[in-house]
Amino acid sequence: IEKLQDAHVVKILNLFCYCVDIMRFILDDSSSEALVDVDKDVEIENVTIEKNKFLATMQYRGVKCSLVSSREDPGLPIPYWNLCVDGTEKRMVVKNFGMPFLYHKLSVISTQDQPQRKLRSETHYGNGSSTFDYQLEAFTNAITGNAPFTSTPYSSLQNAKIVDALVSTYRMSKRKKDNHEDNQKLGGKLSNKKVGKAKHTDGVRVCSWNLLADGMALNEFMTDGGDALCTFWNNRRQRLADSIRCLFLEQACGILVTQENDHPYWLLHEINRQCPEVEMIIVPQEKAKSVSTSLKLYITRISNELTLSHYDANDKMCEFGCNGENPGCSRKMSDTSVYEHIEKIDSYLRDNQKVRKKLMQKGITCTTNEEEHALTIDPNSELDPKALYYMDDHIVIYFNKSKVRTDMRVRSKANVYFVKFWYNNSGRDVDVEFHVFPAHLPSGEAYEKEERRVAKLRSILGVAKKLPNPIILMDSNTSTQYEDNFKREDPDRRFFVSSLLKDMGFITTLESQTESDTSQCFKMRHAQGGQPKKFGSFMFDTIDKICVERDTAFENIAVSERVFKKFDKNLKDTLQVWRNDATIRKALRSACVDGKWGPDMSKNNTEDLDNVLSKKKNDTSQEHTQNARNILLQLYPNVRCPSDHPPLIADIYLSTELGIN
Repeated sequence: IEKLQDAHVVKILNLFCYCVDIMRFILDDSSSEALVDVDKDVEIENVTIEKNKFLATMQYRGVKCSLVSSREDPGLPIPYWNLCVDGTEKRMVVKNFGMPFLYHKLSVISTQDQPQRKLRSETHYGNGSSTFDYQLEAFTNAITGNAPFTSTPYSSLQNAKIVDALVSTYRMSKRKKDNHEDNQKLGGKLSNKKVGKAKHTDGVRVCSWNLLADGMALNEFMTDGGDALCTFWNNRRQRLADSIRCLFLEQACGILVTQENDHPYWLLHEINRQCPEVEMIIVPQEKAKSVSTSLKLYITRISNELTLSHYDANDKMCEFGCNGENPGCSRKMSDTSVYEHIEKIDSYLRDNQKVRKKLMQKGITCTTNEEEHALTIDPNSELDPKALYYMDDHIVIYFNKSKVRTDMRVRSKANVYFVKFWYNNSGRDVDVEFHVFPAHLPSGEAYEKEERRVAKLRSILGVAKKLPNPIILMDSNTSTQYEDNFKREDPDRRFFVSSLLKDMGFITTLESQTESDTSQCFKMRHAQGGQPKKFGSFMFDTIDKICVERDTAFENIAVSERVFKKFDKNLKDTLQVWRNDATIRKALRSACVDGKWGPDMSKNNTEDLDNVLSKKKNDTSQEHTQNARNILLQLYPNVRCPSDHPPLIADIYLSTELGIN
């Protein structure tokens, strides 16, 4: 609805949902919560929007339906809600089914006679009651517990599925018309921004999102309210699950690639509560990769807490703890010692459940395999249900099997992982093949790290360009700001992620809208965490990317605020100055480190920072010189943004010239 822009269209759709509801009330089995399979139960023939009217013709469960939502007389104080049901010989008309307390009528009309003849017309029936009387009685019985509710939130969700399908059909038809008009204006030359290859399917909607690993979140980021409110996994996880459900239900994503996902089983279990059609594929770790920083931080925190709070000096666990000065510090651990820690922690917590609960109250997750639903999702797992749950931050693909299909295989070539999908386009005899390349490139602001990113991405693109319809969804861990800095350090440097994409014939979906883009990671680490090298590092960089071949058509999709509420767009210019001005960025770091800023930004002193900003002559920064704290209170993550990265969504129009299976 947001995409349609026009206010009158939103009002029409607000009424249109009642058309869908009454259609299902008539045609569905009222004795059960009927599940709507849009691909099987709904066959949309036509959807049009006129000035004040939304019209749709469709087959629903084999019955032809015409739905009309109109505001031809917006000033009319009394709604006109009619239902017509045509049989072989007669038609039943229900007038004003929505508000029968105003007026209502049931009529039966013979369609065999010419002209048609009204056979019956009633406003009171049965025991002499009206439609409103029956509605009021049903409502009263439901709220007093004497009868079930005739409608539930689950039923409303089924309505929403149909409305989404109708709106999507309208968008696609409108987009094709716009593309045709654009093509004509260009004299037949296809526009890369909207059109792409001459033959393409309707768009498959994909999303890339770094979820912020549990192990990386605690005691690291400055937030509005601190860790307990914004980063504790046991608080943040439900917001993440709700956002992912919204990506599939409201934003109609077919595929979601997640990076830094160390709780995939629990998330899928929660997603499936409302989206049973969503499944997941866990992408294997690279063979050469060691234990992740996320897992090391997680195990270090548990060890430190046990050392400082629960073990005496003679206990063996002490040798793995800190020196007692900073419970959040990150020790250098070998991969072997990490797993030794895990075994000892697991053994101790099994016998000390009260300690485990205290750790959880401090924000350390300490869940078991059973609590994470690891065995429910994977019944063949050999995991001990009662053992401490732990997992490296993986790349995990969630997908809606009603929109795309896959053989669930993770393929590998040259140490590059990818998954083959087919798009379920019911308008074709065969499905269209495409390949998803999920990636998380190495992090770091040094040029040596950029060289590693380029090497990794070159391998990915080398495999991708040989396959039909490749889509790369990645956290690139680099940005234009990184590249500008590399060039300032050495003007002869030529190898960057952006130049490699261009040289190998790929583009990112955000290249065409840098002015309106709000896909930046807006974050800053405080000075009391476990990664001292990152203390006070202010980030306002677009590092997440969806990449496709240069001649592929695509459209960027706005992220709903119910998924992730981004920063105030009016601050974008100011934030870019803060990020790009070396003096200001240094002042931000100094204020943080010298002031020993902590997790709760509302408690950090910004006086020194405000003084530096007030001396800058840049008009954009001067506008907010007295509001540094207020600006930083919007840092990610927060209660409306469950990760330090915003999701990135795009419709990718798949070529049918290759890869028909």
